[in-house]
Amino acid sequence: MADESPKTPEPIRKWAYPFKRRGDPKSKDAKAAEVTDPSIYFEALATAEDGFYPIGANGLWHGGIHFGSQTGNVLAQDEGVRCIADGEVIAYRIDSAYPQVEYECGKAIYSKGFVLVKHRLQLPPAPKKTATDAKAGDKTAASQPATPDSRQSAEEPTLTFFSLYMHLLDWTGHEAGKALARPAFWNDSEKRVVDKKAVDKNPYAQPATEEKGIRIRQGNSSKTPAIGWLPPGARITLEPGTGAWRKIASVDSEAMQADPVHAALADAPLGWVYTKELDVAQGEPKTKDSVHVLDKPAPIKAGDLIGYLGQYQRYVDTSAMACKDRPLLHVEIFSGDDVQSFIDKSRARGKELDARQKTLLVLDKGTRLVLPAEPDQTIAAGTDVKLSSDSPKSGDWAKVQQLATTPAPTKKNPNAVKQTPTGEALWVQRTVLGVNGQRASTAGELQAWKQFPLQSGGANGPQATYLRVAAIKTLKRTATDDKGVRWWEIDVDTPDANGNTLGWACETGHLQSPWEWPGFEIVSETAVLTDLHGKQIINQRLDTSADKDDFKAKAERAKEGALFQKLYDVIDADKKDGLTTDELRAALKKPWLAQTISRVIARYESEWGGDMCKWDELDPHMGDKANDWAKEKGRIRELQWWNELKGKKGLPEAATMLHMHPIAVIANFNSPSGCCELTTSNFRDIFGDRKIFNHKNMPTDGDSYDANIDKFVDLMNSAFTKYGFENCLHKQHFLAQCYHESDHFNTTIEYASGSDYDISNYPESYCTVGNPEYNKKKCRRRKQILAEGNTSVGDGPTYKGKGIIQLTWKGTYQKYEDYSGTKVVSDPMLVSSDLTTVIDSAFWFWTKFKGENINAKTDRYYAELSGTLSDEALHDEVVKRITKVVNGGDRGLSERQTLFKRIREKLK
Repeated sequence: MADESPKTPEPIRKWAYPFKRRGDPKSKDAKAAEVTDPSIYFEALATAEDGFYPIGANGLWHGGIHFGSQTGNVLAQDEGVRCIADGEVIAYRIDSAYPQVEYECGKAIYSKGFVLVKHRLQLPPAPKKTATDAKAGDKTAASQPATPDSRQSAEEPTLTFFSLYMHLLDWTGHEAGKALARPAFWNDSEKRVVDKKAVDKNPYAQPATEEKGIRIRQGNSSKTPAIGWLPPGARITLEPGTGAWRKIASVDSEAMQADPVHAALADAPLGWVYTKELDVAQGEPKTKDSVHVLDKPAPIKAGDLIGYLGQYQRYVDTSAMACKDRPLLHVEIFSGDDVQSFIDKSRARGKELDARQKTLLVLDKGTRLVLPAEPDQTIAAGTDVKLSSDSPKSGDWAKVQQLATTPAPTKKNPNAVKQTPTGEALWVQRTVLGVNGQRASTAGELQAWKQFPLQSGGANGPQATYLRVAAIKTLKRTATDDKGVRWWEIDVDTPDANGNTLGWACETGHLQSPWEWPGFEIVSETAVLTDLHGKQIINQRLDTSADKDDFKAKAERAKEGALFQKLYDVIDADKKDGLTTDELRAALKKPWLAQTISRVIARYESEWGGDMCKWDELDPHMGDKANDWAKEKGRIRELQWWNELKGKKGLPEAATMLHMHPIAVIANFNSPSGCCELTTSNFRDIFGDRKIFNHKNMPTDGDSYDANIDKFVDLMNSAFTKYGFENCLHKQHFLAQCYHESDHFNTTIEYASGSDYDISNYPESYCTVGNPEYNKKKCRRRKQILAEGNTSVGDGPTYKGKGIIQLTWKGTYQKYEDYSGTKVVSDPMLVSSDLTTVIDSAFWFWTKFKGENINAKTDRYYAELSGTLSDEALHDEVVKRITKVVNGGDRGLSERQTLFKRIREKLK
């Protein structure tokens, strides 16, 4: 059943498609790009030779999807296969060289290589009822948005599933392609190489050279003497440990050039090295040609490298006329959990979630779209307009007021005129307006509408006869009506009388959360392999008169199976020849059909496990190809791996699983929300292409020093999710404040000594009336220091500002420790040296510490000031108020305001 106890791996926070979209070679920027619209994948998969889900081109059950030469025309497959979601690698197999099967007509090579990743999908926490709601007991009352609190999330139901990447590149291919990156889960975490990150020139070279290697030190600081220098290409092994400075366990290649004066110390005979200037050495698989189960599963992130497409030649590819190069990748998702139970809980939770988390437009069967009404008003030529105060800020239509022009002469300009709003507000197409909200040209009449052109009661467009689901961020044309209701243009399967399949649908009654699993349905297939194959023989008219009746009987049994009944109704267009490969391809090219097929969750035995007798039952079908079929069964046996893994790392014993279409699951949960995402690219664009957190005052014994920007961005995005940042404005304000507080991401520790926070500098005599040292101002400071928890001498420097938002005072550290469980009171430097804590403490401060979430304050500030200031002045005032909350004053206000504007421009 669905696993409801906390286990590894960590719950999924991010999803990724297995490949990016190939860049346009004719474009100036031909770089591959992330896919946001799943239809790109369905259209690409429709071009594949075989490997359809859930019935392959051979008519047999198929639990995954295939990528090959044809899909490579659209997808950037040469960049490598990417992991589809956060998880952990539990096993892999790589061929030393591709094995081959010898048919009577020739040899066919194929890959047995695979990677198996375990994932854990966890429900978001239920929205928290406000105190008022709880007291009233109103189940329908407004609730706070769900925010994934780490303490609550451990109790939420989870679904364990696996993703499989089959037929990967062999070791020979990796060796031949030296430039190919290698999967990180091959790496030995202690192996390093002197390579691209090295910055130290050889201090002993005579004459001097530009060659860059790395200095070896006596101790764990650049202030200790150098004992030697390692050249580029040198490989070393580090002693176990953590921190930026590590001891060398062995020098595995090249030799250290020794310093003529200084030598190593006894506790580090090979010296210390600064790991930030070393590259991780490319790893090798632990074993080849056999299944390797990792003793400790390797964490992997969505988008991380899995491997590369391998080769898989079929029987038909042994022909002299066939192309011998046949790259192939098989990807599938399966689970042995009680998927139905998890989906039921998920759907219930999805209905409870905040409206901002409902990112999918779902059109049920029978939904009819709305077409825009014909214009019923005219704005005369020469008459200008301006945006009405209640006009939506974006969308296809804008609400405007006509402007009456009257003379308003002045001494300087006797021909001056003024424009005054007149008449009722009308709706016009936004494309006719300029950037200032007035007409781009007043020549000619302008068509307009008295009412918003889309009306829910006037559904007169094409109709959906199949479920249609689309992430709202992928729909290009949008509109917002006079009531604030959002609309999107979308296509459906059944055209109207004019042959049109496009129309509009509004959010009312049509928005769902991905957690509602719209359209997903579990089907348990009962047809056996021999019946499925018999059906294919009938479809392809390969039967003979002698065996025709037998094959027809098998075909009928296959058609009666639950899976075929489902697919037959959806796909079989002509209702004559059964389910054909051409019909499968045609269905995948139509979004509504592709979605319907892809949301079938099929229960069937995995082709990578189970008894071989099911394949033996096909022997009577093979006729004069019996010898080649025997060879093919040998290949099937070699490809299987289930028996070597069952019962290990959470993989069930039985091979009968619930299979899901990988693209359908990714598309469902990867649907872009309304909230902007921080990326390495836009981070560099905003803050500069430079190193971060490398000021000389920084601690160097943790991963915050000279932090990896990719890791920093990834941790920031995880924290945005964890702490419920669902609004771009919230992210933009948070980043602006953190950037200033950390001195432009240069440090995670306050420059000042912290003595001003220490009780030793504010003795009790300052508060003793009559004492010569009595000082009312300094007495107030003493009382503040004590109230903030700095009660012992030395607490000031110990608990001075740390992290990207400068957590200060022992009492604050204690509160963060109580919340997070991280021991920052006994080890306060964690808030400065450990990158995860550096970031997490800032988010805690922003959302928890001050009693009211600063995001909630931000919303309130905008609501209070809306309509009273220009946009620029409004943002400046909100930044000022937030700065008061964060900083206690207005230090650096001008920079914070300027930076907020820059972030707002770049992070959208």
